[in-house]
Amino acid sequence: MLAILEKVVSGRKKRQAERAADYAALVRQIGDGQEPTAEDVDFVLEATNKSPEDLAADVVRYEKRLQLRQQLDEIPGMERRQAEISTAIEKENEKWQTLCEAHDAVIVPLASEALILKSKIMAANACKDKLFHGCTDAAILAERAEIERDRAAKNRMIFDREDSVTQHQRAADEMFRSNRGKYKDFDGDIEKLQKQIREKRAEIEGLQAEVAALSRRDRELEEQMLNP
Repeated sequence: MLAILEKVVSGRKKRQAERAADYAALVRQIGDGQEPTAEDVDFVLEATNKSPEDLAADVVRYEKRLQLRQQLDEIPGMERRQAEISTAIEKENEKWQTLCEAHDAVIVPLASEALILKSKIMAANACKDKLFHGCTDAAILAERAEIERDRAAKNRMIFDREDSVTQHQRAADEMFRSNRGKYKDFDGDIEKLQKQIREKRAEIEGLQAEVAALSRRDRELEEQMLNP
């Protein structure tokens, strides 16, 4: 009797395991996008005492786990690509380091030389100031003083004539606007004003040329003041 009971229990366990396996296979089948027949679904549900709601919930659960597993399976490929990228970066960094070392080998000595030259130039400029302000040549100093007076006087003359041009131009504009065609000598008066403006501008150009010449001579004298 005991042996028979053991066989019965063993048979039931075996059938339960087979039905559980059939149910799990059905869940995977639906979750993987396959469509079993309604009869097969009904047979498995009845054999496993499961409801359609149970099946739907288990399919959703399987699909979520399937997605998680797919993401997990992608890790080795991503790790391989990550290693490839790291290797590529290391190689490029080595190239860049080589370039930087070559760059520094050229730039550092040049930069050092540039700093030395800057210091020497500053010292030389200090010597220039000492030579310039220490010049005692009376003739040069007297000529420069005269040039400065002449240049200042001519600049004042330029200013006066520019002011005169402005006044004459305003007068001509006002006459043209207010009296155009109103009296016989209008055109003649306008021409006189325009002539005066042209003459003043010509004087300005001449004075500016003289100032430029004085400035050139002043620069020549400045160079002479740097002589020992």
